[in-house]
Amino acid sequence: MTSSRPNNDLRNIVFSLWSNWAISTGAIALPILLSLWIPMPWIPILSLVLMLCLMTYMSGAYAAKTTMSYTLTAICVRTLLISAVIMEGILIAYNRGFVNHFFDSSALNADLPFLPVLIFCPVMLIVSSVYSLMGRRTTTFQKCNALFGSYVERGFIGQIVREESGYQVTTVIAMNLVATVLAVFYYFVFYINVNINSADAFFLCWFPFIGFMLVTLFMATRYISLWGYYSQDVEGSNTRMGEKTWMRYLVMCDDTIYLARNEEFFDIPGMDKIDTPASLFIPFREKAPKSYASEVFGHLCSLKDDQFVLRFMYLSQEAEGLSNIIHYIVTVKDHEIIDKSTLSGKWYTISQLQRLIYNRDIAPILASEIHRLYTVAMAWKTYDRDGNRLYKIKNYRPIFRFSGIGEWEVDFNDPHWLRVATFNEDKPLFRLRRWIKRLTGTY
Repeated sequence: MTSSRPNNDLRNIVFSLWSNWAISTGAIALPILLSLWIPMPWIPILSLVLMLCLMTYMSGAYAAKTTMSYTLTAICVRTLLISAVIMEGILIAYNRGFVNHFFDSSALNADLPFLPVLIFCPVMLIVSSVYSLMGRRTTTFQKCNALFGSYVERGFIGQIVREESGYQVTTVIAMNLVATVLAVFYYFVFYINVNINSADAFFLCWFPFIGFMLVTLFMATRYISLWGYYSQDVEGSNTRMGEKTWMRYLVMCDDTIYLARNEEFFDIPGMDKIDTPASLFIPFREKAPKSYASEVFGHLCSLKDDQFVLRFMYLSQEAEGLSNIIHYIVTVKDHEIIDKSTLSGKWYTISQLQRLIYNRDIAPILASEIHRLYTVAMAWKTYDRDGNRLYKIKNYRPIFRFSGIGEWEVDFNDPHWLRVATFNEDKPLFRLRRWIKRLTGTY
């Protein structure tokens, strides 16, 4: 049987970071340069073709389950689409004579209705800034979480990808800010709307493209250095840790959850957070039967099988493919069952748990588990699998509770519910967007 474990070693991930940068930003730089030789009416069409190419690239990467953040690619897709719409609108305004009502016709040049650099760079600056401000709320971020798990669950390489994704977006903002300021300055001070002379060609076409090439070269040297810096640490860590499976149990009773503060590593920053006390490491295994997981929990807490109910929650894989985490939910009928067990901790209500999350006083892995639990549960309670509302009451949101979670007929391991949570009937233009997704095969 072929293993389902991903092939996401550090070298492949680092190369993917660079190639993703080159492909995505190259799709923006290319039409700016080609505008020197291609008639302006063809630039919007070229933009849409490049947008479709990037969308195909993203779909292939998602299907291959390559651990990567495609935030930058999504930014470029939206930049190409918005820019194409703006350019086509300008062309229509020229062809219909609308611009003559606002500008002196003697100052207009129908052969040069727009300059691509003055459209692509400002649009990309705005789009990337919006993505930076939205952070984890973007659809791309949530889709990556649904497919690959949170950065905590993806391990060390997942954290590298998260940090570099933010760095790339910041670099794009800075790069387009500089390009926009310089292009606008040149346009108002030196540009004459008659033709593109050699100076215009350099500052408005070649200069942005050369800037892209230099930044791409800088990114290449950055990721070569990154790979050299981290490769020995990752290999050494894998050798020491070996292949392992982390079994984690969230213990619940009615609307409370059993948690404890990690006192073992209280002197290490970030390791003294509140977490579930019921977890342990075992030699790696891709799956753990329910009977085995129940037996392990029973030994861990000195409880009998008839004293608790266990259900599988979900499986998360570290990006390196050497380790995984199996998440379970355990429910008991009475608090005293756990209070008298070998576990040490205390019961927290949902409101208390919310305050812990708000104060960032819980372990990141627990925060990831609670987020998935809440997201899937609320999506399942509110929508059907196609994203349609179960209750035709505007803005109705069911109450989130732990009670009865052991009997809920929902698969927390199904990433489809995470997608429903972000793409549903309450989102703008839902039916139109769903039709387009089905038409393009991305739904």
